[in-house]
Amino acid sequence: MPTTNLGINYIDGNLRQPEVPINDALDVLDAAVGALQSPPSVHVYHSVNQAVAAAGTILAFDSERFDTDNIHDNSTNNSRLTCQTAGKYEPFFNIRFAVGTGTYREIDVLLNGSIVIGSIIVPPVSGVVTVLAARTPEVELAVNDYLELKAYHDHSSSLSAEAAASYSPVFGMVKVG
Repeated sequence: MPTTNLGINYIDGNLRQPEVPINDALDVLDAAVGALQSPPSVHVYHSVNQAVAAAGTILAFDSERFDTDNIHDNSTNNSRLTCQTAGKYEPFFNIRFAVGTGTYREIDVLLNGSIVIGSIIVPPVSGVVTVLAARTPEVELAVNDYLELKAYHDHSSSLSAEAAASYSPVFGMVKVG
């Protein structure tokens, strides 16, 4: 006659595997396989040009290429990538600025709206659009931490972050640890 102690089965004195209902075991296995195949990640973009003020503008993203963990919402706070699974993430972005005068174009990656965790500043090339692209250093995120991009420039008036085919403006992050 089998005996059970703390969920472990003993039959004739021999240790047996704990009893786990089949559906529960399959759910756990599916979750584990899914996590291995696709870590939490997101890749978003904006479908039209956005005006960027010299004093700085938080960029919005109205479309998703993929979102494996409900990190982005196209309508509510669509500037944010909000962590749903704690861990280390590697953010990335690619922004194309319209042609304009001035001495710099800048993109800052903000944590929770105020902490700069990455930044790139480049001089514009006269008569040519300026593209800023970067992968920032890994950042440890807790659930509900969020990242945003803030664009700056020193052109004399508003300058566009241009929507360009499949590469601008884009923003994303992938869990790496």
